[in-house]
Amino acid sequence: MLGNWRGVFGAPGLTPAQRDGLVAAVKTATESAPWKESLAKFGWEGVYLGGDAFKSFLDEDIKRIGAILESLGLRK
Repeated sequence: MLGNWRGVFGAPGLTPAQRDGLVAAVKTATESAPWKESLAKFGWEGVYLGGDAFKSFLDEDIKRIGAILESLGLRK
């Protein structure tokens, strides 16, 4: 299985309220009928990670990809 994640990132300096609003807006979008129809149409599996859970995932993915690049001699 090939994973292809997407993310929404805010500019540095967002207030906690702005961050929470952005997280809530994306969560709402992932629960919408049009998004669910797109998942079904393309055979995609919907996985939502928001806020701190997405940050943790991203931190680990950066480490994982970095290790792969290093093992291939593409990163020093």
